[in-house]
Amino acid sequence: MSSVTGRAVAIWCWVIVCAAGCAFEGAADDGAGETLGVVEQALAPFESGGWADSADQDCQVVLRTARRPIGDYGYETQCSGPTCWLLWEAQIDVDQGVLDAGGVPKLLFHAINDPSWWQVDGQLLTEGAPSGYQRFSFVLSEHTMPSNQYWGTLLDSALEVIAAVELPGKVRLFGHNRVTDPLQNTSLDRSNSWTLQDDSTICWGPEGRPVRLASAQVSSLRLGGGQIPEFQTVLNGFVETKLTSDPGARVVIHHLTRRGSQVVRGWATTDATDRGDGLWEFRIPSTPSTCPHYCDRIVYQFAVALMADGQTHWDNNGGANVDYRLANDFGGVVPVFRAPPALLDSPVRLGYARWRDGTVQGRVLVRNLGYNKQVMVRYSTDGWQSENDSYAQFDGLSISPELEYWRFSFPLPQPGNALHMAVRYQEGGQEHWDNHRGQDYLLPTPNGQERAIPEP
Repeated sequence: MSSVTGRAVAIWCWVIVCAAGCAFEGAADDGAGETLGVVEQALAPFESGGWADSADQDCQVVLRTARRPIGDYGYETQCSGPTCWLLWEAQIDVDQGVLDAGGVPKLLFHAINDPSWWQVDGQLLTEGAPSGYQRFSFVLSEHTMPSNQYWGTLLDSALEVIAAVELPGKVRLFGHNRVTDPLQNTSLDRSNSWTLQDDSTICWGPEGRPVRLASAQVSSLRLGGGQIPEFQTVLNGFVETKLTSDPGARVVIHHLTRRGSQVVRGWATTDATDRGDGLWEFRIPSTPSTCPHYCDRIVYQFAVALMADGQTHWDNNGGANVDYRLANDFGGVVPVFRAPPALLDSPVRLGYARWRDGTVQGRVLVRNLGYNKQVMVRYSTDGWQSENDSYAQFDGLSISPELEYWRFSFPLPQPGNALHMAVRYQEGGQEHWDNHRGQDYLLPTPNGQERAIPEP
């Protein structure tokens, strides 16, 4: 498989990051303490020691996600003697051909203040990986960051991680599809909230990623006055999906709410609202409570799914039983999740095009890669024997300042043959195309009747 160029480390922002043991209560039973891998000392990448190391930039081994799991009373920890370590969990995708060749997935890591490298084995997951890959889950339970470390020192700490596969003959293959420099590793530190989120532009294959959570946050509402006022939390956000012509397509949020270890509301499903261009919005309120603000700590555990074209695709934050978790403790901690704007697998995507009264009009959605950008539609009415260009104009922001709408319009009084179209996006010397995965967009001959793509 060929590599796909993508953005750097994604960001999961917590407005106020909480140290272990202080913080809000989180979702229980996330399994982190039940499936701990054995942590072993390891040679640093490219240290030799008889190993033949190489950097993979062809999507054979890919670090997908890394995070600190949330438990009932803050971030999960594991104690070994007098020291308690902050837990991390991560997911790696490995090409099936590498596994068939005898590859054994590993995750190597070290704390920035400890030169020693460590490694842990993974557990095979049954879902979540792109076609042609297997996904493995890892738990880092020792030698990460001491959870009883002074908070000011912890803020300056970092954990370096690198995905690897051990092959027969003492060969190690290190994943450098997100951090391309073979001498660098992924750093989990204060700049990215110690979290690595999946990037849909990296190593998802020709079909791309069907669905992903684009953003989510928890807010609190006070319902009326009185001596003991009621409070309600609300989980809201956006989901991004591939474009589909299925009129019955649905996006659903599968969610559970807790207050500490107590389940407030069991698993339920809420439909998201289609906002067009593959963007969906959701809003899920909790059950109102008269509990005083200091003890009403609601945690949402959830995953998102796209149901279209007879298939169901999930984004559950990297693996079964992992799921997304967000909380609000009414004390000012408002965790926010924002994935990097990806448009799933391309920085540009045609939203729609419509022929009406001798004019073709449409809208393009682009990732805001910089200020000096140019968006253009290239089209042909004679099967590309000749072609024309129409430049689009900025038309406002989409769901965030990182996603923009651009509109285009050009005359086409006599359509004749079918209209072939593709969209080009230029910024900073880079050129990106949306040509319907190499097939071009095809607007059938209107014959005087209004026609559109995708069909309304």
